[in-house]
Amino acid sequence: MRNFEATVDVLFTGKGNRVWYGVTVLDGSLSVGDAVGVTPPGRDSVSMDTKILGIRRNGQATESITVDGQEDYRCALELSSSPADVKVGSHLGMTFIENAEMYGLAADDFI
Repeated sequence: MRNFEATVDVLFTGKGNRVWYGVTVLDGSLSVGDAVGVTPPGRDSVSMDTKILGIRRNGQATESITVDGQEDYRCALELSSSPADVKVGSHLGMTFIENAEMYGLAADDFI
């Protein structure tokens, strides 16, 4: 199991405290239900009790994605919980617990 750090941008917020984040997967795989650590803006602590609730690309939902390193995969992740002070345009640190490597994707660069 490997941990990869990434900084991602908040794309938009949904009902409750659910937030979609734009990311680009470089290599590896992610699935709905995977654990994700979230570092709120301006803080060093990481909450590790967050799960991926949804993965979307081009408006289509999917249960999992696998990338072989040949082509970047831009998508949006919906998480089960987010810090209360997160707003659209916020930058957060994330640790993806499963076998995936990512880097941040600016909200205005989202598909």
